[in-house]
Parts: sequence; C-alpha cells; structure tokens
Amino acid sequence: MDFLSILSAEQSAAVHQIVEKQEPLLDEIIQIRTDVSLELRKALNNDTPDKNKVFTLIKRYGELDGELSYKCAICFSKISESLSQEQRSKLVSLRGLDEIPEGAYLFSDPIALPDLKTSIQFFH
Repeated sequence: MDFLSILSAEQSAAVHQIVEKQEPLLDEIIQIRTDVSLELRKALNNDTPDKNKVFTLIKRYGELDGELSYKCAICFSKISESLSQEQRSKLVSLRGLDEIPEGAYLFSDPIALPDLKTSIQFFH
C-alpha cells in the first residue's frame, strides 16, 4: 500500500491492470501444477507417469512464467519512466536498500551463519 500511495492515479492503475492481466495466466499455472502433480503421483501406485505429458506441461509452465515476468517488466518499466524525481526518491527510501541486515537468512527468517569450512568444496 505504501508503494501504491506514492504513485499517481494513472501509475497505480497500471499496477492494478497488470494484476488483472496476470490472473488468467496464474489460473493456468495452477491447473498445470495440479496436472503435473497428478501425473507424477501415478508412480506412488506403481504406475508409470507419462514423461511426454509432464514435459509438455512443464514447457507450458515455463512459457507462462516468462509471460508473467515480461508483463511485470513492461509495466514497471513504463511506471519507472513516468516517475517524478520526488516519487523516485520516496520509492528508494521505501525500498530501504541502505539497511543491510546482519547474519544469514533463509527467505526472511534469520538462521545461523553456515560453517564455510564444510561448504568450501562448492566454490572450487
């Protein structure tokens, strides 16, 4: 809400429109995930999942994911081009990139720092 409150009515409307445009893509992604899951669960009953069906579904999933990313990139690029300097400053402040958290995180949860001696083989 803080992000949207910084935008003009037109800019905010563009964000809402992108959400509406994404909805049918997300619905199809949900269906694909369900279909893949059902196909792979055949293995639990000693049946063989249809590899071609799974690969076809996953290919389509990737296409949809790419389309979602494209729509967001285009929308936010247009919004960025239309920002005033004041809006840009407020958004940079809202983003809070000057706040660097200490330690390590798994998603947004703090975790113990990994022992790099045990993972150094991944960096050779």
